Amino acid sequence: MSHVFDHRLSPATIIALLALFVALGAMLASPEFASAANGDNITATEGASFTKRVADIDCTFNNATINWGDGTSSAGEADTSFGIKGTHTYLEEGTYDGSVTYQDDCTANGSLTFTATVADATLNASGRDVHATAGQSFTGVVAHFTDADPNGTASDYSAQINWGDGTTSAGTISPAMGGGFDVSGTQTYSSPGQKAVQVTIQDLGGSMGYSNSTATVAPARPIALINAPPATASIFALHQKVSMRFSCREGLGGPGLQSCVACPSTSRPSGAGCVSSGRTFAGAVRLNTATLGQHSYTVTARSRDGQRASATLRYTVARHRPLVFAPPSLVALARRPCVLYRCRRNPAPHAAWENELRGLQTNFCGAYPRGCTSPMDLVPTNGFDDNMFPFNPDWASFVLTGHPPDATQLCSYFVRLSCTSQPVGLDQAGSEPSYDVCLRGRKDSLGFRGHVNWEPATYEGTLQWEEHAPPGADDEYSLQLYPFNLDGATTGNAGGDSVHIEFDSDETIDHFDDDLWWKEFHDIVDNSHPHVFIDGALAEVTGLAGIDTVHTPGTELHPVYGIAIEDKAAGHSVQRDGNDLWTFFARNWGNEGYCSDLEHGINVRKITVRIPWLYSARGKTLAQQPRPATDVKVRGGSADYMNIDDSHAGVSVRKLPGEGVLLTFNLEAPESQSEYWGHIYLKWIFGQPNSVAVAAGLPPGSPMNRVPIRGLPHPLVGAEGHDVERLAGKLWRRLPTAVRRRALAQVPKLAIRRGHVGKVRFVRRPPPRVPLVADALFFRSPFYTALLAREHAERRALCHAYRNHVPRFPRMCRKNKHHH
Repeated sequence: MSHVFDHRLSPATIIALLALFVALGAMLASPEFASAANGDNITATEGASFTKRVADIDCTFNNATINWGDGTSSAGEADTSFGIKGTHTYLEEGTYDGSVTYQDDCTANGSLTFTATVADATLNASGRDVHATAGQSFTGVVAHFTDADPNGTASDYSAQINWGDGTTSAGTISPAMGGGFDVSGTQTYSSPGQKAVQVTIQDLGGSMGYSNSTATVAPARPIALINAPPATASIFALHQKVSMRFSCREGLGGPGLQSCVACPSTSRPSGAGCVSSGRTFAGAVRLNTATLGQHSYTVTARSRDGQRASATLRYTVARHRPLVFAPPSLVALARRPCVLYRCRRNPAPHAAWENELRGLQTNFCGAYPRGCTSPMDLVPTNGFDDNMFPFNPDWASFVLTGHPPDATQLCSYFVRLSCTSQPVGLDQAGSEPSYDVCLRGRKDSLGFRGHVNWEPATYEGTLQWEEHAPPGADDEYSLQLYPFNLDGATTGNAGGDSVHIEFDSDETIDHFDDDLWWKEFHDIVDNSHPHVFIDGALAEVTGLAGIDTVHTPGTELHPVYGIAIEDKAAGHSVQRDGNDLWTFFARNWGNEGYCSDLEHGINVRKITVRIPWLYSARGKTLAQQPRPATDVKVRGGSADYMNIDDSHAGVSVRKLPGEGVLLTFNLEAPESQSEYWGHIYLKWIFGQPNSVAVAAGLPPGSPMNRVPIRGLPHPLVGAEGHDVERLAGKLWRRLPTAVRRRALAQVPKLAIRRGHVGKVRFVRRPPPRVPLVADALFFRSPFYTALLAREHAERRALCHAYRNHVPRFPRMCRKNKHHH
């Protein structure tokens, strides 16, 4: 049997079923119905990477994105229990609000939130032991630390240092070379010993680090002090008097001083030359300013614990600027102190004249085969004077080394003259009396005994009396001229710092008694008191420059052609009242006395002697230059002359503001033996005081101030080394007066034409144009004939008195004549 059902539903049933399905779909679509999903809060440490679950959805998901709350996001991953996890690194500590969005199999999509709590990274610190000195500032590293956060920078941290002596200070954080950071600090400990140093480090997140170390503080070294002169005044003039004051004291915490000693750079390892302060640990020493160049003095303090400290004064002994005009130096003085004579350029009233001299100076050495490089070449390093003679010339050896040369060694006792590339003249004794005397000169048996002559030159400096060769010798006046810069000096000159000058009194001063100054000088020499009258006087001297090899070989100006000497009394007062007195003589001829055979004339008809300009009213230093002279006036004076036609005789006086007063003398030919002598009174006019300081560091003593370079402290000198003229003179003086008179009565008298210039005034003509004189003329003269006659008369008298066996001179009475 079969049954048939009616499957059709009623409309009401259908509507009820539809409502049921809608309600069920809404329920299934809600998250709460789908699953129990939630976000998971996490913790982390800054700078450390982690992987953690941030959500639990109890359902598989297709994809998920995690927003970490710090501005970054990453893809989520499924873990083993229907969760979402992620990997991340937080760069800074703090609390971050994160979120997760996802799509799963249970719903279309979902979103959950979570909180990340990030802790600060830990700090690991270690101390660093340090060493310091009591009383001295110390800066160093006292700790090192690392941060677990690899992204930390120095500005994220701060440090505080407890120095272990009751003081604290902030530390300085800086990156360390091998990673991590260093803590450094600055501290001055007031006492020696060991100090416990503690360092506290904190970063911005609050993490702390601590370290401990030890500071070992040693006693301070002793202290050496140079109190004077100041380092800013470390350039001094040649022979300037300078004292250095020094002292020593113990350092902080030291056991006490043991010694305090000052030593020059020239001292020996044994300590010779050093000066000890004694128990006061303070003293003074005179600086060596006798040689040009760089010098130093070192003061050393020694403590009882063996510690030492030193202080050094380095100073330069520099050249003066010449007092008269000179163009710039020719030779590059790379190994010498700076030449200061052009440090202050004078007003240039004759710039063209200076330019011509500069060119002449440049070409001077080009005329010689080796260009003035042989050791005994005479080099015009300071230019030329108004006669165009070399001015203050130096020997080439001195230019290269800074030390006066040993002419004897360089020239092999003058047997051969390979020591110079320049033409020289030789002059030795020609008559029997003086030739035999000259053989008793230097001790070496093969050396040349005579005079080796270069050319006329002018030197300036201060004078010192030496001797008047007595009758029976050559009747010469001998003086030392001390150039301010050792110009021209050799080791054979007195003290190695002078130039010898000589002139025959028979040719000069014996005729000068009609001038008051020269007569006084003449009388004082005869009365044996010349040192007080002449020593320290300022002078400009022109003469034939050469080497006298009869005595200890040294530079000499012989004969002297021109000289200007400032009266000592006037020199002492001129800075106060401006009144000045200069005396002079001028000629173009002269002989070289004993051990010579020639008269030495120079082929000029005018000779100019210059009086240097006065720059200071009160003799202040160069750096305190008050009231330089603005003008000069002639207050009087006179000049006498001999052997000059009255129509040709004359003296012209010119002034070059800022440079000097020029005296130019008209002369006859050298063979005429014309000559001038006399004096001139000057009145220097001063402007208002000048408060403008010149360049610091220049030595006193050059044209700005005559006083410091006048009257240098030289020991008195006696006769020239192994002085044969003096030996002969002693024998002559032992003869009875009547015998000497009879002998000299045989010497013929010379006829001399005399004249007088009674008025001296300035002329306005330009300076004379004088040709360069390269060589001196040699000739016989009436004066030389008289000199020979006197020598023969003296020889005959000595040989007769000693029966042809004159003591010390066995060959004097031989009849054979010497030829050379």
